[in-house]
Amino acid sequence: MLYVLGSCQKGDLNLGSEVIPDANLSVVMVDTFTVKLSTVAVTDTAVTSADSMIYAGRWRDANTGVQDFTAFASPVFPSNNLNTRSETVVLDSTVLILPLSYSYGDSVQTFKLSAHLMTAPLASGTVYYNNNTSARYETQPLVQKSFYPGKGRTPNVRMRKDSLGKVLFDRLRTRTIRDDETLQQILPGLAFRGNSPGNVVIGFGVNTGRSVLRFYFHDNSSTTVTQETIDIDFSYKHYTRYSSDYTGTPLANLKNRSDAINSSLTGNVAYITQGGPLRTRVEFPYFENVLMSKDAILGVNRAELIFDPVRTDYKDNALPPTTLYMYKTNAVNDILTSQPIETIVNSLTPVSATYALESSLYENKDHYTFNVTNYFNQLMSGKTQLAPIILTTTVGAQQYLNFSRTSLGNRNYTSDRVKLVLYYTNRNQ
Repeated sequence: MLYVLGSCQKGDLNLGSEVIPDANLSVVMVDTFTVKLSTVAVTDTAVTSADSMIYAGRWRDANTGVQDFTAFASPVFPSNNLNTRSETVVLDSTVLILPLSYSYGDSVQTFKLSAHLMTAPLASGTVYYNNNTSARYETQPLVQKSFYPGKGRTPNVRMRKDSLGKVLFDRLRTRTIRDDETLQQILPGLAFRGNSPGNVVIGFGVNTGRSVLRFYFHDNSSTTVTQETIDIDFSYKHYTRYSSDYTGTPLANLKNRSDAINSSLTGNVAYITQGGPLRTRVEFPYFENVLMSKDAILGVNRAELIFDPVRTDYKDNALPPTTLYMYKTNAVNDILTSQPIETIVNSLTPVSATYALESSLYENKDHYTFNVTNYFNQLMSGKTQLAPIILTTTVGAQQYLNFSRTSLGNRNYTSDRVKLVLYYTNRNQ
């Protein structure tokens, strides 16, 4: 039965002899087991308000539709002594400064970032905002700026808006604005939207002293005119909304939690989105046939499940997630965190794989390699039952967004194919 399911077999008389000493043992390697990949949508949400960055942009794909990112942030009252200064203090300009610290995708394309005035501040009593949360903002942009996020050094995006700045500056000076609440009556917050002809997602920090609305001013009464500044930062509350629209794509059939879209319907690839709903479901549809003949197998020496992520350009600034994990799943595609594919028996430590990129003069190779030896030994010994597996990024109550999207090729993809490599020991007849 094994020879029907697999080819490319070879023996190694040394490997496995220490496990079961027998001169008549041989080790067989099979690397053509069928691995079925599907894309599913999990119900987990990412707590994006716990992230130190917010994101804007859009990702479009014929198979997965549109993933859209809108960032929201409300301001903090700035400490200042403007009310003690004379009326000769004059506002020069107001600049919204956003130091970009992240770009993902085709970042050599022009990216237009727009800031919209929110209609209400983010609630101070809300502990966490997640990627499904919505907030209202004005349709007309307050300010906007076009730039190249991946061209040379990541830039500061500087947007001028002196009309709003004058109102805020005058009310700071008269102490009409004196705390967070009175500030947010004028400036409830900003919503950030991005648009580009390519697939680009950008991120910028909102910690104190980073993304700020800066007032440049001077005092006319001074004999020496010196420019001064006051910063309003956006560390009060912030989060990123991440929405998906699968209309007109194969994933439009992901209507129920139990639904799974076979990778043959999505260009022979399955998907994982960090911070989003998409995960890859892995199944071994013919492995039950191997289990029927498990008495002929004395032990699994090593089992590796290898995925080569699909990337069209290794300079596309779109690295897959650093680490992926394996958990068992059920009929409704839950990630069973209490049932990981374990590294060793009864460890509850999930098998993981780190993204590896190997470059040479002639080619680049990248892959995730999962050591699933323990899992397949348990299958062979009957200590566990064969179950579908979910490939996912970090799971937990506070996932950070840090958007990335991974495409994994199935066995019929043209180049980057999934492969299960199994070394097992059997007794020669």
